[in-house]
Amino acid sequence: MLGMALALGAAGFALILAGTRSIAYALFYLAFLPFLTLDPSQGGLVAIDGLQGGNVAWKLGVRTFATLGIATLAYRRRSAVFALLARPASLPVLGLFAWAVIGLPRAQDPWVSFFRLGELLAFFLTGVVLAIEVGAIGVFDKESKNAKPTRPADVVRLHALALLPILISAVAFTLLHPEIAFHESSSGVRRMGHKFMNSNVLGFSSTVVFLWSLSALRGRILGQQREGRALKELLIALLALGIAGYVLYFSRSRTASITALGGVAILFAPWPLPSHQSVLEEAQVLRIRAQRRIAAGIVACSVFMFAALNLSLIQDWFMRGGTAADIATGTGRTGLWHDLILEQVPKAPLVGAGYLNLTANGGFQHAGHAWNNAHNTYLFALVSMGIPGLLAVLLIIGLPLWMSFQRAIRPASSSSYKSLDEAVRDQEAWTLVFALQSIVAIASITGFGVAGYPNVAMLFHYGLYAWVVGAKNYPHSCSAERPQEATHSRGPRPAHLPGFGAAPTVVQSSPRPHSIPRAQFSQSVR
Repeated sequence: MLGMALALGAAGFALILAGTRSIAYALFYLAFLPFLTLDPSQGGLVAIDGLQGGNVAWKLGVRTFATLGIATLAYRRRSAVFALLARPASLPVLGLFAWAVIGLPRAQDPWVSFFRLGELLAFFLTGVVLAIEVGAIGVFDKESKNAKPTRPADVVRLHALALLPILISAVAFTLLHPEIAFHESSSGVRRMGHKFMNSNVLGFSSTVVFLWSLSALRGRILGQQREGRALKELLIALLALGIAGYVLYFSRSRTASITALGGVAILFAPWPLPSHQSVLEEAQVLRIRAQRRIAAGIVACSVFMFAALNLSLIQDWFMRGGTAADIATGTGRTGLWHDLILEQVPKAPLVGAGYLNLTANGGFQHAGHAWNNAHNTYLFALVSMGIPGLLAVLLIIGLPLWMSFQRAIRPASSSSYKSLDEAVRDQEAWTLVFALQSIVAIASITGFGVAGYPNVAMLFHYGLYAWVVGAKNYPHSCSAERPQEATHSRGPRPAHLPGFGAAPTVVQSSPRPHSIPRAQFSQSVR
């Protein structure tokens, strides 16, 4: 009971930090808790005594409650849900589900596989409801009673903080039940995870929160945070950074450490800034560009200095008592992948062997053992659902990755926003989304990712999927009329904000007061 109360308290605390009263997001935060093992008498990676165990009943109860809540919200907003599901971007997920159902008779336990597929579809439905909440219909403003879209930075913030309860619970268990929080291998390496949660999953969760907090701190330092909430956001980001850094270090996940470094490189890369309309904005762009370069230089120098001064410590941490050969083979994964490709894939290259057919009851034998995990999302899709399943998984991962990259590399013009700062904040948010999508793509090489047994990465990815691939014209739909332009502009105005996925409305913006166009500026100088 203590662990359950702790997890619920952590979820409530994260919701308070997020500052949302959305029922959909409350259910989303709760949906991550069933992945934890909170009963000290039972372990996540050891035998669990069926439904009689309190931990199993807790998992099923929370997951059922969250799923029924999301289904209820989806039914109440069914017109928007069906409209979003009818979009072409939803076809890869729906196609994956349909194709996997066709191959279920080949699985050893079809009903178990069907139940797991249902969970995958429930995760996707959760993402659809969240997309409607913040992107399609929007969050209703209590004063004006009008729906307005939530900005990308706020959406990513809500999703990143959803993983904070996992990290808070992990830190608390290091004090309350270290025998569950930590695991010591035969080589004497002590890692956080094992019974509480898989170490690699903990590493993924901490990497997401780590990158978000780093991005928030970067925006605060560069002066890109909103006035009035800057101090609060600074404290939240510092708290999240400390917790995420602690869990990331003690989970000792190689994949998480690599993706964390890659994510930092993406965040501090020299991304282009939004186009500007005036000389004053041009000066502001030059200032922001210089600040970004300085920040990137400081981070790069800090990383290189730390690596040079702690080379032996990093080597011991990364090697985990193993050898270079262990890393080269992915701690034995490459042998499994080799056998799966040569022996299992040729048997059913089109339909596959059946969803989750890598079971101890007769799925696949390798090195004298029955395997229930391919340790690779892409290979799992190929083995269990054939070539069509692999293509669907590639689209599910690739579409949001590509779309977020496009929004990061081609930011909207400052004329679509109230100010250049808002345009920069949105571009920073899409850069962070691209970094997080890259984490999912890389983590899927060594884990289940978006297909297979339910996991944190799957829920997180589908939670963002519908919003990322659906908000095509977001910079136009969220753009608001500049306050100063209301009486000075003679161009046509949109009658309403475009709906979710609607065609963009062309807005003819006029020069803003206090914003001098280049031509007038040069004439005035003369």
